[in-house]
Amino acid sequence: MTKIASDVAGDFAEALDKKLRQLVADACARAEANNRKTVMAKDLKKANGALIILVVLVLIAIIYVIASNAAKECWKDTDCGSERYCGSDFKCHDMKIINKTIINNDYGLWKAAFIIAIAIIIAAFILRWRRNDSIKVI
Repeated sequence: MTKIASDVAGDFAEALDKKLRQLVADACARAEANNRKTVMAKDLKKANGALIILVVLVLIAIIYVIASNAAKECWKDTDCGSERYCGSDFKCHDMKIINKTIINNDYGLWKAAFIIAIAIIIAAFILRWRRNDSIKVI
């Protein structure tokens, strides 16, 4: 037995008993899951082995997430600078520039429209003047 070099508090025994009961209950559950009625030492070891496997899997998942995020070139468009954008693959891409053609719709049609409007107004006055003259003649 190991010699204890320090004093033990009164609540230590209760905590130890609680831990020991949980350890035995877990070992019994493992033995029952393996269709055995006898609890063996290997049932205690599997408890530690399962915990180690779980911790290793969690660490692998965390490392994968960190590595995949570190491989990303950008997160948003401002990370790429001007004239570039951040794509769905988290890489910076050049913006496609579409050549713009400015259409000049100024054909000078306002001058023609103004002349036609004046001609219509003059024609209306002439027609009205002729009607007034024809009524007087009769």
